[in-house]
Amino acid sequence: MINEKVLQYKQRYTDKDVQDFLAMAALQYVIKTHRRRGKTGKGLSSDALKELIQKIDAVLEAKE
Repeated sequence: MINEKVLQYKQRYTDKDVQDFLAMAALQYVIKTHRRRGKTGKGLSSDALKELIQKIDAVLEAKE
């Protein structure tokens, strides 16, 4: 799943680094897992997920 997403990002964003694609794919995986577990009451808290997204956004913006 992650490898497929990385390939999709490579095709969509040609000017980014492979690490960026991996980070975006991993984040997407975490979000999907969080949503699935959220239905059962387990997983990351919403605040922890927001913090993770902010950190990834900051790294991506620094590379631009």
